[in-house]
Amino acid sequence: MKRTIEMILMTLLIVMAAAFVGSTLISCSSDDEEEVIGPGGPEDKSLTDVEKSVVGYWQLVADYDSQHMQPINDAVVAIFGKDRTLALYENGEKTFQTQFWLKQTYEPDSYFLYYDQETDYRQSTGGVTLSMKDDILTIYSYGCFSSHTSVYHRISSVNDIDREVLKYQYEEDPTTLEGTWHLTEANYSFGGMHYFNPGDITVQFTADRTLQVVNSKDTPQQRHFMPTGTYPYTVIDSYKSDNGTYTTIDIEGQGQCTYSFFSGMLCLDFGMAYDAPGYYFRKLK
Repeated sequence: MKRTIEMILMTLLIVMAAAFVGSTLISCSSDDEEEVIGPGGPEDKSLTDVEKSVVGYWQLVADYDSQHMQPINDAVVAIFGKDRTLALYENGEKTFQTQFWLKQTYEPDSYFLYYDQETDYRQSTGGVTLSMKDDILTIYSYGCFSSHTSVYHRISSVNDIDREVLKYQYEEDPTTLEGTWHLTEANYSFGGMHYFNPGDITVQFTADRTLQVVNSKDTPQQRHFMPTGTYPYTVIDSYKSDNGTYTTIDIEGQGQCTYSFFSGMLCLDFGMAYDAPGYYFRKLK
């Protein structure tokens, strides 16, 4: 099972456990030729107007574990049914099904997403919220020490997949520097976090110790890394700790930075100063 769908399923399961309620998970075989993939059977007459508005098909287009973007290597579709079913499909195969209810949170246009109508997240340290704006639906789960955000775009059917979302395929647990990487996020400390779309900034580390940078939007106003170009680098030092291996390199004209692998990403750390940036990359397959 891929990490994306695992994280989504873990989101649902953790919330159910945190609320101390049971839920029926329905495992469905792809051999069921009679199954009609759609938004449910007869309409549940108790659906509220808000619940009716989410009925339909939604494709996963962005996925964040805490603040880190996760790769989307599969076509994941959530179907909210008019009969209160919520089903998840991965590459056309159903992997999860339960029921859903929406209840207003303390914030406008935000709703608790329940899988048991007797649950009350207001009395719990964990929960799931749902918000929708136009054709974008965001599901946010939270607990004591973690959070997860999944962003979906409305589509007309399970066959109406936006293939651009799957244009880039990423390694889930890279351990070597050589290869091609996409910059996904940057931490500018007091300057805050900045997130990048896949392909905005591509870097390639080669076997002859050069770093090639390509900015798809290479203007001073939009540049958030190095200018497009080729940069030789040398290895200065490397050491191991309980958290992994840290290697310091000197990039010609850019100074020294330390790289390490963290949570399926490459991290380039340009120093211990409070305002020194840190960059996070995903490795292409």
